[in-house]
Amino acid sequence: MRALAEAGWPVSESGPPKGAEKTLPADLGEFLIEFSIGVHRYGMYPAGHPALEPAASNIIRSLDVLFDTRTFVSIGVAQRRLVVEGVLTEEGHPVFSDLARRLSDHQLGAVSFRQGVTADEVDGILQVLAEEVDLGGREVGPEETTRWPHIQLHGAGYEKLELREGDEGEVGTGLAT
Repeated sequence: MRALAEAGWPVSESGPPKGAEKTLPADLGEFLIEFSIGVHRYGMYPAGHPALEPAASNIIRSLDVLFDTRTFVSIGVAQRRLVVEGVLTEEGHPVFSDLARRLSDHQLGAVSFRQGVTADEVDGILQVLAEEVDLGGREVGPEETTRWPHIQLHGAGYEKLELREGDEGEVGTGLAT
């Protein structure tokens, strides 16, 4: 608790830190909403439909605002919630919960965007994420994880996780190399 107090968090000896709930900055919230709307629209309309172009443009516009103060944005997936810059989105938020579900259905643990992302890259990721896995769509495959230079998809799988014995017979976990 001392570390929390030193970091400026009000603490109580009887429980978790008071005021520890962080709120999502408005620019990140706006981006998540636009991203979710884009994925949803791409799932509703066929390729080339006029409703798709504004969705991708709005995402690029939101990213441009974010990239004024950052070089990348990562979205983590935690069950039906998202984690952005250490902030867990509101439980039960309909837009954020739907985006978290869609990412989770694709077996994704995170999505990262870096400065320089293009409309073509956004269009590509929206096409892939719009496929509903539970309705016969395919999960994101390994070829998509490196398909776009400024967008990276991080799988939620444990294929690199292994159990191994430590020096003194202890069993631990680690990433295989």
